[in-house]
Amino acid sequence: MPDPAITAPGQALVRPLMVAFCDLDVALCHGRGPLPPGYAVGHEGLAEVVALGDDVRDVRVGDRVVVPFQISCGTCRECRRGVTGSCGSVPLMATYGMAR
Repeated sequence: MPDPAITAPGQALVRPLMVAFCDLDVALCHGRGPLPPGYAVGHEGLAEVVALGDDVRDVRVGDRVVVPFQISCGTCRECRRGVTGSCGSVPLMATYGMAR
């Protein structure tokens, strides 16, 4: 698998530092989750920003950030209203690397 890279000016690349282990992860470990085996567990994490796209203004390299469970675009109507869990621009369950 290739190293992750910034592919758009509004993106940031982070290095995971810590992740939480919750009830969904326990279900995945026992084969009772919504995902097939092979996905890493731990989906609520703390990370360090290691690279930034040209348009990123709110964080700096070296900042520690919380990585949300659900990926969102940050620009659609729902995201601008602060309802990122209803983002219409990212596929449902776009987590665990499933956004591709």
